[in-house]
Amino acid sequence: MITCQDILELQLDGVELIAGEEGLTRPVTWTYMVQTRPFEEHMNQGNFALCVVDYVRFDLEEAGKAMEELYGLGISGFGISITDDKEPVSKEMIDKANALQLPLFYIRWKGASFVDIAQSVGKIILEYEMQNRRMGDYFDLSFEETVRRHNTRNREFGEKDMRRWWREKDFSSVLREQAITCEMDTDSIVEKIYSDLNADRKAIAFMSI
Repeated sequence: MITCQDILELQLDGVELIAGEEGLTRPVTWTYMVQTRPFEEHMNQGNFALCVVDYVRFDLEEAGKAMEELYGLGISGFGISITDDKEPVSKEMIDKANALQLPLFYIRWKGASFVDIAQSVGKIILEYEMQNRRMGDYFDLSFEETVRRHNTRNREFGEKDMRRWWREKDFSSVLREQAITCEMDTDSIVEKIYSDLNADRKAIAFMSI
């Protein structure tokens, strides 16, 4: 599980935690660029929100209101950047973030990029998911079915030897495996494995951007 603490430990240039330290264990599911209301139509619970005070859509007061509203919708943290670093984040906003135990990050206007931050956060989330996702398939067959299939193609050893070697539900202690059962035909198995591998390649391609 990726948290706001992990984002802090990325030590991204121009990104500073200014409030809400007690909430750093809040889980992060993805990033969300704060734009127009209703926010719930554009974000998901656990999103790390990024908001620009541009003095058009948001001034500091409106950004503070958005932070509170998004907190109610379940954001994990709130990153704020102010055009040209024109003014500091208000004490009221800092105090509110501390009261909510909501991590509040200041993102320097010059030298920091929301795109870079979003990509960095997305990368560690995908890396975590890749490390913890299923990495193999397990033929969950009965002993009788295993013997039947064995006899159609291999006669070097027989049922007696197989009985001696047999381990029921011998799942890997290292890999996260998903069962393939006797109800699945060859085409379905191949399609499933190909689909899983293709999903892995897309995730790896994203992480290499």
